[in-house]
Amino acid sequence: MTPENATPAKNTPSTAADFVTQGWAEHVNGEHANSEASFRKALELNSQLIEAYYGLAMALKSQNQLQPAMEAFEKVIAAINADQMKEDPARASILRNLAITQIEFIRKQTEPHS
Repeated sequence: MTPENATPAKNTPSTAADFVTQGWAEHVNGEHANSEASFRKALELNSQLIEAYYGLAMALKSQNQLQPAMEAFEKVIAAINADQMKEDPARASILRNLAITQIEFIRKQTEPHS
């Protein structure tokens, strides 16, 4: 079998959803740079995948990249507000509320202390 005809290894991600799953596994294991890369790869494959933006935001936040994290959380909210998750309104509501909470948390962290 030639390499171009080879079947991917069982645990090798090939779809955007696979990369999201891998990204969360890496995130949970504290591998935040790898997690970020997996979520970015998921977004390369499917730029409409809201869960990938949320995962990317969490990976960035975990690496103390707070401004890019806020921007990714804002993309989650904008996509949900644009009705991109209309097929699952309960999940959309949860992700929207989580993203809003994370943005508020980051803002409190980055406010100058008086």
